[in-house]
Amino acid sequence: MSKPSAPQAPDPTQTAAAQTQSNIQTATANAGLNRINQYTPYGNLEYNINGTNPDGTPQYSQTASFSPGEQQLFNQGLEGQQKLGQIGLNSLQNVGNTYSQGFNPGNFGAQQKQAQDAAYNAQTQYLDPQFAKSQDTLNTQLANEGLQTGDKGYNDAQQLFGLGKQQAYQGAQNQAITAGNQEQQQLFGQALTQYNEPLNLYSALASGSQVSQPNFNPVPGVNQQGTDIAGITNQAYQNQLAGYNAQQQGINNLFGLGGSLGAAAILAP
Repeated sequence: MSKPSAPQAPDPTQTAAAQTQSNIQTATANAGLNRINQYTPYGNLEYNINGTNPDGTPQYSQTASFSPGEQQLFNQGLEGQQKLGQIGLNSLQNVGNTYSQGFNPGNFGAQQKQAQDAAYNAQTQYLDPQFAKSQDTLNTQLANEGLQTGDKGYNDAQQLFGLGKQQAYQGAQNQAITAGNQEQQQLFGQALTQYNEPLNLYSALASGSQVSQPNFNPVPGVNQQGTDIAGITNQAYQNQLAGYNAQQQGINNLFGLGGSLGAAAILAP
């Protein structure tokens, strides 16, 4: 019986190469399983192998095609889009002419003043008779109280009345100014919209409506895990090493029981 020899450790380079090749084969199989052709009433989606990649894996191409009716709609939409684009290009001349002159909104002072006057008159048409009546009422009240011009009570009452009247008319004036400013902003916005109209027209014509591609349902993917070549190789080596260690332990036991000479005789060829 000869002395057993220790198992040789696996070559890491060969193991890595084998693992890489297994990974490539698994990835290629997964790719083939996941490339499922689809055929719908609106169009088709097909996969084809055109060649080989440098690593030896197949090189795929994906082709989407319309059904005859959808293809006709696509061609009509494309033709209309091209015509709109040409009209848009022709309208660029108007855009250039407009923007070369710069934006001049004009003077809206007259319209602003008109809006202010209209808002002020709308307020004061109620204030004028209201304060006229209130003034008569106050004068009558002061006279009944025996107060005359120059008396402190008379002057204080008239001053208080005047302050209230001034505040009311000032409020009407403020509202009128606000109305005038709003009118000016509105006119400015209209002028700006008109100024940008050639560019907006070009943008609308140039963009046009896009023709949609046919929709395809997502296909459930297949993802088969690769074989663990490195793990299997290492486990095989560990099993061999465990067997070798067990044999060594048995030999050591023989040496312990029968002595060195007896064990040596057993191991001799």
